[in-house]
Amino acid sequence: MSDAANHTRGALLNAAERLFSSRGYAAVGIREIADQAGANVASISYHFGSKHDLYLATVRRAMSRHAGEEAVEMLADPGQSREAAAVQLVRFIRLFFVTIAERPEMEPCGLLLLREALHPSEAIEAVVRDYLQPRTRDLVGLIHVIMPDATPAELRRYSELLFGQLLYYRVFRPFIERLGNLDLSDPDTAGEIGERIAVFTLRGLGFGEEFITRALADGAEAGLTPSGGTEQ
Repeated sequence: MSDAANHTRGALLNAAERLFSSRGYAAVGIREIADQAGANVASISYHFGSKHDLYLATVRRAMSRHAGEEAVEMLADPGQSREAAAVQLVRFIRLFFVTIAERPEMEPCGLLLLREALHPSEAIEAVVRDYLQPRTRDLVGLIHVIMPDATPAELRRYSELLFGQLLYYRVFRPFIERLGNLDLSDPDTAGEIGERIAVFTLRGLGFGEEFITRALADGAEAGLTPSGGTEQ
């Protein structure tokens, strides 16, 4: 693909990301996307085939650049023992939370997913299949090491509860900061909350306080200070 074609394709994705994340799939037309990209409408068909395919490409690109991807990658290779998997879970929770809390504004990936949840489009099956299922599967696999006797339904519920805690602070951040006079972008504040989520989760998974204390200390070695802030 020529440099000019690459530029046009990138401009269309950038325009589509801005428009889809701010207004949703149904409210955006292909002509508006093309106009904002400085391209003609036919270029959308040439590069993507259809509005639907452009939307999928936009969502996939946003997901690949999600700030929490580094933390999510921790889930792919679960520890072999219950204790090792628990420490890995602590590291994931703390790094994921601190990473998403660094940015006051929700990034395009989060906005696109939220809009898809509130107003499902024809692309929802692809979003679930390509993005949500692999991440859920990895988290379920890690929790399964911790709770080998849990049923598949129970493991799925545990993963939903954990993601729910983490995403609650992302979605309702403006309310939480005002209600508690907090600044979640402060590394110490984010680290403290991430640690509390980790403690709450480990207690729910049946670990005792002595082990939780050790797991938090070990988890701090994953590029985070004991307070949860990123190391300088």
